[in-house]
Amino acid sequence: MVPVNLRPLEQAWQLGNRFGLVPLVLPIGIANPVERLYAVRARMSELKGSFQPVMAFGLLSVAGLLI
Repeated sequence: MVPVNLRPLEQAWQLGNRFGLVPLVLPIGIANPVERLYAVRARMSELKGSFQPVMAFGLLSVAGLLI
């Protein structure tokens, strides 16, 4: 699981956590470390643009209220 920042840059000065957790599948089949790095970067960019971090943040918020 990798944390993804959900706070806009104009609110970066505010206190408090605002992040979602997403699973990142690592490309262990790529032998070249530079190509592997670019593959991880592409996968992270794809995850950051999806709704998955926002949904994870919502689920964590609800779980925090229930406990």
